[in-house]
Amino acid sequence: MDELMQYEEDNDGDWKAGLLNSQDSIATAVTDDKFLILTENGQFTIPNALLPSQLHNDGNYIISLSKLTRYLGMLAEEKG
Repeated sequence: MDELMQYEEDNDGDWKAGLLNSQDSIATAVTDDKFLILTENGQFTIPNALLPSQLHNDGNYIISLSKLTRYLGMLAEEKG
């Protein structure tokens, strides 16, 4: 994303800040991960230590997908 979203010199150069601002303060930092296996009779949790690093959400945000697509569309229109 960093390569695709490079800003010109006159902008802050930080597309992530622009994305978070476009979320109307609804972007929520991930604070905890839980990996649940759901069964017919309930659920059980797999400990994070057993999960591969790709399933950890450290440093990620929960955002609105519709607002993300609006923001990306706006950037695409600006770039032509």
